[in-house]
Amino acid sequence: MPSQASLDLVQKMYIGYYSRPGDSGGLQYWADRVDQAGGSFTTELLSSFGSSAEYLSRMDGLSSEALMQNLYQALFNRQPDSGGLAWWTNELDSGNRTLVNVAIDFINGATGSDLTIINNKVSAANQFTNTVSSSGVIYGGSEIAGTVSWLASVGETTESLNTAVSGLPDLIHNFPKENSGNTDNTDNTDNTDNTDNTDNTDNQDKAKSDKEDNKLTLDDSDDKIGISATNYSSVQNSDASVLTNLDDFRADSRFANIDGSGHTVVVIDTAFDLDHSFLGPDADNNGVADRIVYHADFTNEGDGANTSDPSQNHGTHVATTIASSNSTHPGVAPGANIITLQVLGEQGGTAMWIQKALQWVVENATEFNVVAVNMSLGDSSNHTSNITSWASDELARLAELGVVTVAASGNDYEYLKQEGVGYPAADPNALSVGAVVSSGSSSDTLASFSQRSDTTTDVVAPGVNITAGNVGGGTVSMSGTSMAAPFISGTVALAQQIANQTLGRSLTVEEFNNVLKSSATTIRDSNNSSDGVPNTGDSFSRVDVLALGEAILALSGSNSGGGTPTPTPPTPPTPTPSTDIPNNTTTTATLAVGGSETGTLETTGDSDWFGISLTAGNSYTFSLNGITLTDPYLRLYNSSGTLIQFNDDANGSLNSELSFIPDSSGTYYLSAGSYLGNDTGTYSISASVSTVQDQEPGTGSGSGNTDQANGSIDYSGDTDRFSSYFEAGTTYTISLEGSSTNAGTLVDPILQLYGPDARLISSNDDGGVGLNSELVYTATSSGNYEVVASGYGSSVGTYTLNLTSTRSGDSVADNTSTTHSITEGGKVTGEIDFANDSDWYQVQLTAGTQYSITLNGKSTTLAALADPTVKLYDASGNFITSDDDGGIGLNSSLQYSATQSGTYYIAATGYGDGTGGYELTFQSNGSDVGNTVNTATSITAGTPVNSTIDFSNDSDWFAITLNAGTRYTIDLKGASSSDGTLSDPVLGLYDSTGSFLESNDDGGTALNSQLTYTAPTSGTYYISANAYGDTTGSYQLLVSGEAGTGQQTDLIAGNVSTTTSITTDIDVAGLIDFHGDDDWYQVQLIAGNDYNISLSGISSDKGTLFDPNLKIYDNNGQLITGDDDGGVGLDSSLTFSPTSTGNYFVSASAYADATYTATGTYTLAVNTVPQAHQITTVGVSSIDINPLSAEYL
Repeated sequence: MPSQASLDLVQKMYIGYYSRPGDSGGLQYWADRVDQAGGSFTTELLSSFGSSAEYLSRMDGLSSEALMQNLYQALFNRQPDSGGLAWWTNELDSGNRTLVNVAIDFINGATGSDLTIINNKVSAANQFTNTVSSSGVIYGGSEIAGTVSWLASVGETTESLNTAVSGLPDLIHNFPKENSGNTDNTDNTDNTDNTDNTDNTDNQDKAKSDKEDNKLTLDDSDDKIGISATNYSSVQNSDASVLTNLDDFRADSRFANIDGSGHTVVVIDTAFDLDHSFLGPDADNNGVADRIVYHADFTNEGDGANTSDPSQNHGTHVATTIASSNSTHPGVAPGANIITLQVLGEQGGTAMWIQKALQWVVENATEFNVVAVNMSLGDSSNHTSNITSWASDELARLAELGVVTVAASGNDYEYLKQEGVGYPAADPNALSVGAVVSSGSSSDTLASFSQRSDTTTDVVAPGVNITAGNVGGGTVSMSGTSMAAPFISGTVALAQQIANQTLGRSLTVEEFNNVLKSSATTIRDSNNSSDGVPNTGDSFSRVDVLALGEAILALSGSNSGGGTPTPTPPTPPTPTPSTDIPNNTTTTATLAVGGSETGTLETTGDSDWFGISLTAGNSYTFSLNGITLTDPYLRLYNSSGTLIQFNDDANGSLNSELSFIPDSSGTYYLSAGSYLGNDTGTYSISASVSTVQDQEPGTGSGSGNTDQANGSIDYSGDTDRFSSYFEAGTTYTISLEGSSTNAGTLVDPILQLYGPDARLISSNDDGGVGLNSELVYTATSSGNYEVVASGYGSSVGTYTLNLTSTRSGDSVADNTSTTHSITEGGKVTGEIDFANDSDWYQVQLTAGTQYSITLNGKSTTLAALADPTVKLYDASGNFITSDDDGGIGLNSSLQYSATQSGTYYIAATGYGDGTGGYELTFQSNGSDVGNTVNTATSITAGTPVNSTIDFSNDSDWFAITLNAGTRYTIDLKGASSSDGTLSDPVLGLYDSTGSFLESNDDGGTALNSQLTYTAPTSGTYYISANAYGDTTGSYQLLVSGEAGTGQQTDLIAGNVSTTTSITTDIDVAGLIDFHGDDDWYQVQLIAGNDYNISLSGISSDKGTLFDPNLKIYDNNGQLITGDDDGGVGLDSSLTFSPTSTGNYFVSASAYADATYTATGTYTLAVNTVPQAHQITTVGVSSIDINPLSAEYL
C-alpha cells in the first residue's frame, strides 16, 4: 500500500492538472511510484500528467496567462493578483519554469487560506475516491464532468467540505455499476438503435446490449459465419501470412525453432471447444487438449468454459488463430500453450467476470509463464485518448509482470464514422489492435468496420476472412478486430521466445511495444471509394513478423544469416569488424574505478555493458553522460547479470548517475543505454570512489527488540549504511536523531530505507522531533534491508540511530497446520497483518450441501481490509476455488457445493498488498433451492411458491411443466408488493435443456418482475428466481396459465419432418405464430452455385416480424450456418455455397427477447446469384454492422 503522504501528493496533482479527484487505480499506481522515488515526484509522473489527453484537451493552446489562471482556480478557488500573475506568466514565457515546476511550487508553497483550501480539496477528493472504490461504481468518461463542479464547491470553510462530502451519495448515484448485470425492460433504447445498419461488412461480430449496465452481451446468432471450403480458407490464411511476412519468418533459418513453445497466452472470451485437435492431442483422455494448460469459467453458466455449440465458436476461433498446430491451418505460434478463461456466456458477460479473470491471471502469470492476454471483446465506447476504467488496475499489474495485454479496437467504424477505439483497447496498458484486409485489390487497407485512431490504435493486423478452428472440429472463416488481436497475441509468444533464446531474458512490455511498432510497415488510411466509409488520412503500423524477429535479434547483436536474397543483390561494401560492445556478461569491455570510457549506441535498443571490479564497503558513484546521446539510461548488474540498480535523469538533467556500496567484492557490470531504448548516439561513462575518509559508525548496542547505533556524517554528501535483517509481518520504527533531541550534533538528519532488492522503499526528513527523521515500515518480505543515514544539504555531525521492532499478533497460520477453525453458522474476526498474509481456518463440509462463505472488511485494531479475497482449499491444502469482489463492493462472497464430506480450509487474505481487519462468515445453504436443471425444485402452475434468496448471487431454479400453445404469466414478487422482503427480484426462463429463453427485471409492479410466454411445445421448463445486484430476501413466485388459450395452429413444422418447401427464386410469405415458433422449409440446392437467402420483416416492409432470424440446416437437420440482422435493419440475409447437391432446410424464426414482440409475418427468399456476379469469397456471409451500445468484437 502506498503511503498516505504520497496519495495526498498525487491527489493534489489531479486537482491542479484536471480539477477533479483521482480514480483509485491511478492514485494507487502513481503514489506507489512516488514512494519508490523517496516521496518525490518522478519525471515519469510529471511527464504523464503534463502530456495526457485529458490535460491537453483542457489546456493545450492556452496562453501562459490562461494556464496560470486555471491553476489558481483549480487549487485555490481564486484568480491571482495582477502582480503575481505577471510574474508567474513571465516565468513560463521565459522558460525559467515549466507549468510542472509552477504546480509543484504552488502545492508545496501554499500558506494561509490557500493552504486550507487545498487541504480541504484533498480531503474531499480522498473521500470521493474511497467512496467510489467501495461502492462498486465506475468513475470515468461522462461521470468526470460532475466531479469538477463538485470539487470546485469546496473552499476554505469546514462547512463547504462537510457539504460536499454529504453530497457524495447523490453525486455517484447515477454512476454505472461495475457488476451490474440485469436488463430493465422499461428502457428499450438499445434495441431501437439496432435499426440503422445499412452498411455491409463480411462476417462481422456484434452483440445485443442490455440497458446501461456495463454488461457485455451477446445474442445466440452473434457470429455471422459460413462454413468455407478448404481451398478458400487456405488462400485467405496464406494471404495473411504473406502480407505480414509470417511465411518468410517461418522459412528463415534464424527462426527455425521459434513457434512459441514454453510460453503461454491467456484467451479471455466465450466458452471453448476444449478438446479441439488444433490445440494438440488429448493424451490423458480428460476431454481437454494437452496444450490447454488451464481453463476456468467465470460466468454463471457453470459449463467449465466448454461448449459443443457451433454458434458459440468465437473463443475457439481466437484460441486456434493464436496456437493451432494443424499443418494446414497453423496458428501464429503453433507451439504455444493456451489458457482459456470464459467471461462471456450466451447472454453476454459483465465487467466483474472479466475483472475476476484478469485477477486470476495476475496471481498465476508467473507459474504458467504467461506472456500475453488476448481480449477480443469490449464495450461500445469510442476514445481518441487513453482512459482508465474498470480493468485499469489489473492491466497495470499485468504490465508490471511483463504480460502484454492485447485488445481488439472495435468494429463500429461503419456506424460511428468517427476516430476512436473501444475499452479496454483504450486502456494505457492495453495494446489496441485494428484490422486490415489481407487479400484482393484492397489488400493492406483498413477493414471498413475497424475502429481506428492515430492516437489510440497501436497496431493493425489481418482481420478479414480469417480461417481457424470451429467448435466440433474443422474450420470456420470469420472477420473482425477480434480476429486481428490474436494475430498479435501469437506474435508476442514468438517474440518472447526469440528474446529468451538470444537475450537470455524476456522483453518488457514497453520493449515489446517499441520493437513491434518500430519494425512494422506503415500504411495510410487514404481515400478508398470502395469501402464506403470516411478515410482519416492517418498512418498506422501493420505488423511485420519477420522484421520484428530481426529487430529483437538486433538487440543482441545476433541479426545475421537466413532470409531469401534478392535476385540481383547489390555488391556489399568491404566488411569491417564490428566494434559494438555486447549487452550481457560476455562483454570484454571494462571500466576502471577512477576512469572513464566513451562509446556509441549504434541502433535503437542497443546497450553497452562494461565489467568493473568493486570492493565491498566502498562508496562508488557511476555517471553516464550523453555526448550526442539525448537521454542516457544507466543500469548496474551483479556478477550473474541480475539487475541491482538503475537511474534515469539525475541532478536536474537527462544524464544518469548511481551511488552504490557493494556488500561483497567482485565483478559487477554497468550498462549504458537510452531511455526506452529509443535513442542512438555517443556517450561517456565513468566510475569514482569517495576519496574522503569516512569515520565508521560506532558499535551498535541494544537488547530485546531495540537496536541502537551511533555514527557521524563527516562531510557533505557522506552517507552511512546499516544492514539489518527484517522479518515479514514485523513493523519497524526507525529514528535518526541529532541536535534536536541532544542525541548528536547533526542538525538535520535524513533517513532512507532500501529493500532486499536494493531499491528505495521509503525515506523521511523531519518526521521525528524537530528536524529529526523517523519512519515506520512493516516488512512485506523477509531479508536484509539497508538503513541509510545522511544530512540535509551540507549538514554534518554526529547522530543516534534507533531501530525498534514490534511483531503483529498474527496467530493464524497460513497453511494446513492452522489451529483455528470456524463452525457452520459461525463468524470470526481477524486481521491481515502484513502484505501477503493469509489466515487459514479449518471447516467441516458435508457432500451435497451448498455453503456460503463471505469475507468483509471490518475495522479492528487495524483499519478495515479494503479488498478482501477468500479462497478454499481441500484437506491436503490443494486450491479449489476463490472469490474477489463477489460480495458488496470489494468484499468477497463464495458459494460452494461440497463434492465429498471432510475437512476443508478457508483462507482469508487481501488483494495485492492489502492489510486490515476482516469478518469471516461461514454458513450452510443446505435447504436452499438448487440452481441447476438437476437440482431444481418442481412446482405447478397456479400454486404460489415462497422462498428466499439466501446470499449474494444466489439463484433458485424451479422445474415446471407447460402445455404447448398456452400463454403463461410468470410473476416474481418481493418487497414492492409486500409479498416478500427481496427489494429487486429478477426472473429467468429456460427450456428443457437449461438453455436461456427469456428474462425480465422490473416488468411487474415497481421493482417486481413479470413475463408472459407461450410454450411452443409441451414439456419441462425451468424458471430462475434471482436478485439484482447483491441483495437478499424472501419472494413469491406464481405461474398462471391464461384461460381460453390452447394449442395454436402452426401450419409449418419446426424440424426435418416439415412438408413445406420453397423453390429457388420464388418468394414465400409466412407467419411466426407464437413465441418460439420456428418454420422449416425444404429446398433443393446445387453444389457450386451461390445463393442469397433472405428473411425479411418490418425493416424492409415485407412483413410485421420485428427481428427475423435465419438458419440453414443440412439434410440431417444439422446446423450449417445462420444470420441475424445481416439484411436491411433487423432483417436477415446471407450468401450460401453448398458443397454438395441435394436437400437442405431453411429455418425462419424470430430473435427471442422479452422487450419486443416475437411474432409476425415475414417474406422468405432463396435466390440464385447469377454467375457473372458471384461473390468470390466462397461461403462467407455479407453481414451488416450493428450500431450497438455494447460490443463483442
